[in-house]
Amino acid sequence: MSAWKSLALLAAVLVVGVGFLVVATPYVPGDDGDYQCAAPWDVVRHDTDSVRWGEPPVDEDGIERRCRVAARDQFDLAGRTGTAAVLVAGLSVVALARDHRARRPARRPTSSGRG
Repeated sequence: MSAWKSLALLAAVLVVGVGFLVVATPYVPGDDGDYQCAAPWDVVRHDTDSVRWGEPPVDEDGIERRCRVAARDQFDLAGRTGTAAVLVAGLSVVALARDHRARRPARRPTSSGRG
């Protein structure tokens, strides 16, 4: 596999990873066991309350605080992964251009009949 194809595949994997990190709900420890938070994009973009399902837990404020920290950390990681995906995609384009240039046949000078 050529270098540009490998880099393009890596960029695609990173983009899928970004999607996963943005929507995957983190779990945080609570007094009654692990607690599932809201999705990171929902917490960061819409300031969603993570403690909303069923009976409120005993340590509601602590869970909410830990959910916000976990969501922001996961969202930040998604941003860094997205930046890496863009950089790797750019490297893929550069490698494709170099591959295309290397495969182009050399031009031979032709006599134009001038001079």
